[in-house]
Amino acid sequence: MAAGDFDGDTLLDRAFGYPRANGNEGIVKIVYGSQVIQIWNRDSPGILGVDATGNYLGDSIAVGDFDGDGYDDLAIGVPGDDTGSGVNIGTFNVLYGSANGITSSFDQLYSQDTPGISSSEESFDAYGEFLQAGDFDCDGHDDLAIGIPQENLSSGVNGGAVNVIYGSSGGLTALDDWFHQNTTGVAGSIQTSDNFGASLLAANFTGDSSGGHACDDLIVGVPGEDIGYVDVGAMQLFPGSSSGLDIVNDVWFRQAHLGAEGSHEADDEFSTWLYGTSTSSNAFADIAVRVPGDACEAGGMALQVFDGTSSGLNRNTDELICIDAAGGLQLLADEFTTCILETGFCDCSQEFRDAVAQTSVPWKAREPWMCSVKLQAASDFCVDVPPQTTPSASPAALDCIEASEEAWDGCNYGTVEGEL
Repeated sequence: MAAGDFDGDTLLDRAFGYPRANGNEGIVKIVYGSQVIQIWNRDSPGILGVDATGNYLGDSIAVGDFDGDGYDDLAIGVPGDDTGSGVNIGTFNVLYGSANGITSSFDQLYSQDTPGISSSEESFDAYGEFLQAGDFDCDGHDDLAIGIPQENLSSGVNGGAVNVIYGSSGGLTALDDWFHQNTTGVAGSIQTSDNFGASLLAANFTGDSSGGHACDDLIVGVPGEDIGYVDVGAMQLFPGSSSGLDIVNDVWFRQAHLGAEGSHEADDEFSTWLYGTSTSSNAFADIAVRVPGDACEAGGMALQVFDGTSSGLNRNTDELICIDAAGGLQLLADEFTTCILETGFCDCSQEFRDAVAQTSVPWKAREPWMCSVKLQAASDFCVDVPPQTTPSASPAALDCIEASEEAWDGCNYGTVEGEL
C-alpha cells in the first residue's frame, strides 16, 4: 500500500498492489478519499506494456510528485515482465495524477534498456521490484530509486545495484544515477549475494533543504553483506543535495559499529526491512531497521532504531529493541496485508493471521512505527474472515472492510512511510 493525493482534493487516496491477481498478471486498485475506486492493469486503456501471466504488476508501488504539479503520481513495478530479450527482466510504469485522479494519458514505461538509463536488461534482474520515491536533488520534483538486488555484476552474482531516475517539470526523465558497491567512492565491495538494494527508504534524516525544498536522503539495505560472518547485513545512507544523491560520501551502518548497539552475527540480515518513523517531536526522520536473525532474547527478534539529527543518523543513541517471539511484532509488521477496500473482498495474509493468534503484547506498545488502530481493527475483524477470491456480502467480510477503511483513516505516520 502507498498513499498520496492523486486528485488534489486534500483527501488521502490509497493505492494497493495485488501482484498475484488474475493468474499473477497483477492489478493495482486505487481507493480515493471520495470512495471512488479505480482498477489498473496492463489491459487498461492507454497502459504501456503487455498483460501476461507472471508479470506480478503491483509487486511494488511508490507515490511521489514526479512532475511537481501538486498532484501525486504512481510508479508501479512489474518485476516479472518478459520484454522479449529475456525472462523476468522487469519494468515499471509511471501513471500521473491530475484533477481527475490517476490517468494513463502520459504513461511511461521504463526498463534497463530505456534510452538514457544505465546498464542493460538481463534475465532475472526483476527490475522494478523495489521502488522508493523522494526528492534527492531538492528541486521540488520527486525522484525514483529502483533497487536491483539481483543485478549480476562482474565480481558477484546478485551483488545488487541501485538506479535513481530524476524528476522534472515534465515528469521522470532519462537522467539517472547508477551505483553499486564497486562504484568509486561507495563504501564496501561487491560480494556474491550481497543483494545491495533489497530494501530502500527515502527520508530527510538531517532536516536540510535547498531553495525551499527538503533534501531527501536514500538508505540502501544490503542484507546479504558478509562482515566476518555470512549474511551479517548492513545499510548505507546516501545524502541528498542540490546536485542529487551524494554517491561518494555515503555513511555505513551495521550492528556494533562506531557505537551502534548489538553484535554482528551470521545470518542477522540487518536491513532486511527498513521502516521510516518519527520517534520524537523534531523535524528529523528516524529509522527502525529489522534484524530478523538477531536472537537478542531467547526465541526473540529485533528492531534497531536510529534517531535523525542535523548531522545524520545517530549511532550513539540507537536502541536495539528485542521482541518476544510470542508478541509477533515482526510478523505483524512484515506480513500484514490489509483488507481489499472493495465491497465483498477481504484477504489478510496467513502469516498475519498466525501472528495475531499468538499476540500478547499490548497494541499501544508497538507504536510509534506501527499504527496500532489499524492492526487492532485487523485483529478484531480480518483474522476471522477466510481469504476470498470472489465477492462475498457476508457480515464478517463487510465488517472487515469497514474496519480496515476506518483504521487506515485513523493512521498517522508522522513524517515518512517506509516498507511497512
